[in-house]
Amino acid sequence: MDPVFHNPVLDREDLPSLDEIKFEKLSEAFRTLSLLRAGFTFFFFLLTFVLVVIIGGLWQFYILISGLIGLLLLLIFLMLRAWKLYDFKGYALREHDIIYTTGWFWKRKVVVPFNRIQHVEIRRGPLEELLRLRRLQIYTAGGSASDLNIPGLEPDLAEQIRFYISVKTGLDEEE
Repeated sequence: MDPVFHNPVLDREDLPSLDEIKFEKLSEAFRTLSLLRAGFTFFFFLLTFVLVVIIGGLWQFYILISGLIGLLLLLIFLMLRAWKLYDFKGYALREHDIIYTTGWFWKRKVVVPFNRIQHVEIRRGPLEELLRLRRLQIYTAGGSASDLNIPGLEPDLAEQIRFYISVKTGLDEEE
């Protein structure tokens, strides 16, 4: 006799709420990293403006003032964005998954079940190394669109989370 398939409808009130989850903040040094990156971006635009003015011979007063006002507004925007985004990033480890939230205007919460994880690694770039930060890169079975990158972790914490996920998923520690 074939077993009967049951797929009952869940009541909306029984669904778990992501709003009740306490998200862990990233390292405070991540805010510094974000500000440095914003500064580098601004420097690129400033250098481009200066080169265009010099090479193009655009020494008219209104062009210089308009460009400098635009650059000042860009600097304010980049620094404000870098400062505020830190407050809207966080992660939570749960028994069966990891959740990452980000976004100031466009909010995003990504939940990755441990049974979908194929590989976990710790990465760092030169600025992250300077500030003693790491990124936890989680690769899933769903492809690159479903991979998860958690920046701004202290080295020991990144290693602890990587190890925890490896144990939960049965991944070899050497990977």
